Amino acid sequence: MKSAAKTASMIVTMFTQQNQEMQLIQARKEFDQLTKEIADRRKKLFSQIDKGQSKEKEKVDANKAEKFKNMDEHRIPLEELEQRFQTSSKDGLNKDVAAQRLVEVGKNELTQREKVPWYVKLLHELTSMFALLLWVGSILCFIAYGLAPADPSNLYLGIVIAVVNTLTGVITFFQNAKSEAIMDSFKNFIPPETLVIRDGQQQKLPALNLVPGDVVVIENGKRIPADVRILESNEMKVDNSSLTGESLLLMRSPECTNPSNPLETKNLAFFGTLCKEGNGKGLVIFTGDNTVIGQIAGLVDSSGGDDSTLRKELNNFIKNISIISTTFGVLFFVLGFIIGYPAITNIVFGIGIIVANVPEGLLATVTVALTLTAKKLAYKKVLVKNLEGVETLGSTSCICSDKTGTLTQNKMTVENLWYNNKKYKGTNFEKMGPKYKYEYDLNEIGFKTLHETAILCSEATFDSSLPQDQKIKIQNAIGLNQLQKDQRLKEATEKWELNFNKMLCQEKPTIGDASETALIKFFQPISDIIKTRKSREPAKDSENKQARMPFNSNNKYAFIIVEYETQDSHYCLLTKGAPERIWKLCDKIYKDGNIETKDEKWEQSFNQINESFGRQGERVLGFAKLHLPKDQYPIGYQFNLDKMNFPFNNQVFVGLISLIDPPKDNVPYAVIKCKTAGIQVIMVTGDQPVTATAIARQCNIITEKTVDEIMIEKNISFEEAFHQSNALVIHGDKLTKMAIDDEGLPEDEKGRQLQEWLSKPQLVFARTSPAQKLIIVDGCQKRGHVVAVTGDGVNDSPAIKKADIGISMGITGSDVAKDAADMIKLKLLTFHYN
Repeated sequence: MKSAAKTASMIVTMFTQQNQEMQLIQARKEFDQLTKEIADRRKKLFSQIDKGQSKEKEKVDANKAEKFKNMDEHRIPLEELEQRFQTSSKDGLNKDVAAQRLVEVGKNELTQREKVPWYVKLLHELTSMFALLLWVGSILCFIAYGLAPADPSNLYLGIVIAVVNTLTGVITFFQNAKSEAIMDSFKNFIPPETLVIRDGQQQKLPALNLVPGDVVVIENGKRIPADVRILESNEMKVDNSSLTGESLLLMRSPECTNPSNPLETKNLAFFGTLCKEGNGKGLVIFTGDNTVIGQIAGLVDSSGGDDSTLRKELNNFIKNISIISTTFGVLFFVLGFIIGYPAITNIVFGIGIIVANVPEGLLATVTVALTLTAKKLAYKKVLVKNLEGVETLGSTSCICSDKTGTLTQNKMTVENLWYNNKKYKGTNFEKMGPKYKYEYDLNEIGFKTLHETAILCSEATFDSSLPQDQKIKIQNAIGLNQLQKDQRLKEATEKWELNFNKMLCQEKPTIGDASETALIKFFQPISDIIKTRKSREPAKDSENKQARMPFNSNNKYAFIIVEYETQDSHYCLLTKGAPERIWKLCDKIYKDGNIETKDEKWEQSFNQINESFGRQGERVLGFAKLHLPKDQYPIGYQFNLDKMNFPFNNQVFVGLISLIDPPKDNVPYAVIKCKTAGIQVIMVTGDQPVTATAIARQCNIITEKTVDEIMIEKNISFEEAFHQSNALVIHGDKLTKMAIDDEGLPEDEKGRQLQEWLSKPQLVFARTSPAQKLIIVDGCQKRGHVVAVTGDGVNDSPAIKKADIGISMGITGSDVAKDAADMIKLKLLTFHYN
């Protein structure tokens, strides 16, 4: 019996195990199928995101959206790329092939929207819904006068309504025309010529005539003339802030470093961005509308823009007043017959009732009020492109602001100093004046040593030459001969030199990378950098050149050997670079004028401060020096930088300087005023989350611990931490995942996750794409907000267009952003305290 029971038990167990195995196999099949479906949905979704619009909107050209998403020009072998474009990376295109290709692909320029003739714009202003209502009222007055000419009051009223309606339309037309004239002056003059290699020969050609397959020479200080794949790079760095939101210069190299994301790879440079350092050579892969900027510009057209809040209210008012006035007019017309009045009298009376209910003076009042406000804004250097935007600005309940160049200055600035094992706030001496109580002491030996090392290691200088854009404007001036152009150049140069000498150091243009520029702008008000450099002449190497090694991405340091007379030395080695790299080169540290040996305590202090700067999104530079003994390195010693015939390790650590792209001076106070007024301020940036969070704190957008920080601190899940903080930082990848999860859901259930995030009063979106910025703006509008978007980059333009009111930065902003905006801030406001 027991045996039978045992056998039955074993059968049940085996059956259960087999059943579980079958279920597991089935589950795996379902999981594989689900994975495939998710992949398909992701592919489909990315296509929709790249188009940057909802189903109701007109769709972007699919080929344009797909080209950037699926481009492989950055990751395929160079030989295959040459074959695809029928070109040579050495000799470039054949002249005949280039000419034929230019006919096929068109000129290297973004398609300009056709300008609407002035008379059509005037007609548009005279035929708005409110204007049409007034025209109807005026016509009815003339009809009433025709029916009863004995009473001229109807004639007078009809004439007055027509005149007022015409005047208000003309005033609005001229206000907008004035704004457009200023807009035309904003157009950036891209250098008309670029260096191209064709048929093996280097030649200058108009940038408009570039075609895919051309090999171009990229020069320092020039804009990239098309989307190019890097062939050669001599420490070439580009400013991609208008595309990605990152204020740091990015190194370019021939190697593909990110096959999946073209915007992140180092072997591509994009049309319209600026080569700030070094030089290189590139193969043109896209031109004109096919460039990344061209595709983002396509998103601007597709994102569209709804009517302003004022226009919506007026249209609603017109609809209601038309119904009311017509109802009363018909009612009294019928009552007149009932009472027994003649037909003509009833018609005139009915028309009078209708006209009486039309507020003839409202349109004129609104136009005058908006025009006066626009003029007041003009005094504050704000250009109003659309008069109705003035009212929308006052109705704003949510501001979605870009970071780089909008909230921040888009220039690196010294933030903190670390020497003598202490951190000091790097407050600028020129900005705050001599009476300010600084944390650092100008006469302290540790500060002096760091100051000297930083300036001698740097090569950046102030640039007093006439800016390139002014030269190009004069050279491109129409109707001037060469002598007249030369005369204008001379006059402009003299005027610029006078203004240059009056400029503050912070405003002067410079030559050099962003980090070194920040150093010289910090130390120049304290002591003249030229004087400091002349006090320590560079030593000579074996080729009789300066014994200087510039920074490169492999070594991550730069150094110089200078003549430096001390009791034991004729020369001194000064080094600058990545903090970890410099720290490893040192075995001693300067502290209060003395030299201490590096130990565990120093290691802990260094790691702690370096991590602290990193968490705040700051870029850190380390500095060290080493006096070379005079008995081994006498005067006239021939230094060999290739063989390094001098000691390089065992240096003495001097200190750290941290840099950051700081907020504009008035931004933190402005954010507090907005919050006090009940306006939510959201940062939407393409920069890294760490940097975005640090700047958001300085701008008062975030004032407490974020959800992520609480999650790490308490070791809890995101969902648990979400309810314990009002501050939230969202990575763009989460928006992508949210969109994937929403695929297939009913329309009313989509975007719930985004609405939860938007409920947080302190919010930052980091690493976002132009299409994701559109999603965020749309989400804010669905919450009932009147949304203002501020930005200056190409990547901001679709969101600027989508917003209820878009605001662009006129000084630093791109043309695409300014074209999409309703308002343009013409001047950056700064405050100087003495």
